[in-house]
Amino acid sequence: MQRALFIGTSVVLVLGALALFAYALWPRGQTEAVEVVFEDLPVDHPAVRVKGTAHFRGLITQHSRGGLPWHPEVMYVYALFPVGDTESREVRILVRTPNPPPKRVDFGFVEVEGWLDPPRSHTVPLSTEQFMARGGYFFHPDLRVIEAWALGGFDPTRQD
Repeated sequence: MQRALFIGTSVVLVLGALALFAYALWPRGQTEAVEVVFEDLPVDHPAVRVKGTAHFRGLITQHSRGGLPWHPEVMYVYALFPVGDTESREVRILVRTPNPPPKRVDFGFVEVEGWLDPPRSHTVPLSTEQFMARGGYFFHPDLRVIEAWALGGFDPTRQD
């Protein structure tokens, strides 16, 4: 009887661990990002590509401890505004990326591609809003976070 209970419990624990591992590594679907104009955000599509002005002045660096099967990681969080907007302080979009921004730059024209999500406690903890408030920024009630998988710069004066 004890042996059967031990085997049953072991099987449940192993299957649970495998399910968590698979969930952590499983891609969020094969959704292709759609091109969106900044002013149209947020949209109902899970993956977006948008151009805007990044405010690196309010940059936040987040460190995670990691743990099996995750490695410790560093994420950079900054506000994204419409192209050319360096004056606004109401944050509607935050970009969260493992790619560090350029050094000694306050603003930059970026094209971001990634998952568009509502803020969660691990992506935008309360300390994020408190830190950004010191720089004069405040969050829009419908704040969204782009978990970037692709990031690049662009020239806003160039006509394609």
